[in-house]
Amino acid sequence: MHDLPIRSTLLLLSVLSLFGLQYAVFLPLFAKDILHSGARGFGLLMSSAGLAPFLGPCTLPRVRDYKGLARWIAVTSMTCAIGLEVFAESRIFWLSSAVLLIVGFAVTSQMTATNTLIQSRVPDELRSA
Repeated sequence: MHDLPIRSTLLLLSVLSLFGLQYAVFLPLFAKDILHSGARGFGLLMSSAGLAPFLGPCTLPRVRDYKGLARWIAVTSMTCAIGLEVFAESRIFWLSSAVLLIVGFAVTSQMTATNTLIQSRVPDELRSA
């Protein structure tokens, strides 16, 4: 199958997963040494990023046509990238926590939109029963 939108979205999702989602590995370091909030702060940062998966998919049911998904995927990818840059520069705990909530929302929405786009574009015989 040679579908450019599917190939492009899967490539973008791969890049985001490989480079963007690895921030969680550095969260203990950020909580301890940069934000000076210790284990409790680390837990709150992880909770902020973890709350978003409940919020992200709630926005997608309003999309009626897969053609708008490409724009949504681009917007959420850019939101994630900008959010991670702001998080990396932040020295304020509550700002960092709020930014991680936004990043988590953007990542979850981007993944959901990518899956929706793929499912809507592939031929029926490629879907499992």
